[in-house]
Amino acid sequence: MTDRLTLHHIDFTAPCGVFPEERVHGMAYRADVTLFMDTSVPGHSDKLEDAVNYAEVARQVVEVASGEPRMLVERLAEDISRRLLERFPVAALELSVTKLAPPVPEIGGGVTVTISRQNTRPRG
Repeated sequence: MTDRLTLHHIDFTAPCGVFPEERVHGMAYRADVTLFMDTSVPGHSDKLEDAVNYAEVARQVVEVASGEPRMLVERLAEDISRRLLERFPVAALELSVTKLAPPVPEIGGGVTVTISRQNTRPRG
């Protein structure tokens, strides 16, 4: 069985979009991330240093997202997932990135890209 840590509604502005003004001014986004890992050690120790610090996970999401301009939400999701897999001792993750108000009149509720990635980094 794999344990999970899920962060809901990480809100941020990112320079991401097909239109130049989206990359200049930024657009509103929301991320939800589930990290798959063993939580038994922090579950027994009750020590933050044994756990994945979810505040730091959220900071990393925002830092990546607010960095370089991107055209596609898919690229944004890949970049965030790569950073999280590099920085945290997790086996896998599932990440949803939602563009809250895409400039498409027919879409009133946002557009979400969801990806699942495994950590291929050697552990030890």
